[in-house]
Amino acid sequence: MSNFSTDSGALWRYQLDPSDWTDRLVGDKVEGTDGEIGKVDFISTKTGTHSFVVDAGSWLRSRKVMLPAGMITRINTESRTLFVDATKEQVKNAPEIDEANPENYRDKLSGYYGTV
Repeated sequence: MSNFSTDSGALWRYQLDPSDWTDRLVGDKVEGTDGEIGKVDFISTKTGTHSFVVDAGSWLRSRKVMLPAGMITRINTESRTLFVDATKEQVKNAPEIDEANPENYRDKLSGYYGTV
């Protein structure tokens, strides 16, 4: 169960200061609460829409998924691993990325991760 049901704004903010590590995260492993989700493909530090795209191809047939930055619970720089507050099943069932309508897509993600 996610901890973001009451403040969707927190969902889209890095809880850790991103200024010195975001450029080094691409390629790092993303670990959910029940196992590996994939690898970081892209990081966004745009104010109000902090997020990262994960290539979940290792178990989701080459699907890329966006996760709001507020879901990061910790980062292990030695093992190059981001830990997130989501299960593999939650990520698998998340709305598909909609590059044509990013505002609407972020709203969908906020609603989805706020209720799972």
